[in-house]
Amino acid sequence: MAVSDTVIKEHLLYINTKANLEEACDHIRDLETDLDQYLAELKYLYDFVKYRELEEDFRFFRENAHLDSKKDLPFPSYVL
Repeated sequence: MAVSDTVIKEHLLYINTKANLEEACDHIRDLETDLDQYLAELKYLYDFVKYRELEEDFRFFRENAHLDSKKDLPFPSYVL
């Protein structure tokens, strides 16, 4: 009887572990999808800056901007 209880406990542990692994894999796939979308958006922004010949303006902003926490926004944003 003790052997069968151990086997049942190990099987339940395996099922729980497998379910957790599948959930983690789903989450990773969602993150990969989000990353692909962010990279595509970044490519559009880069190409826009290049198209409008704003590379120097962007470089100046990147080097001199700082995070500003305004009370009317729920998150900080970069400002000069």
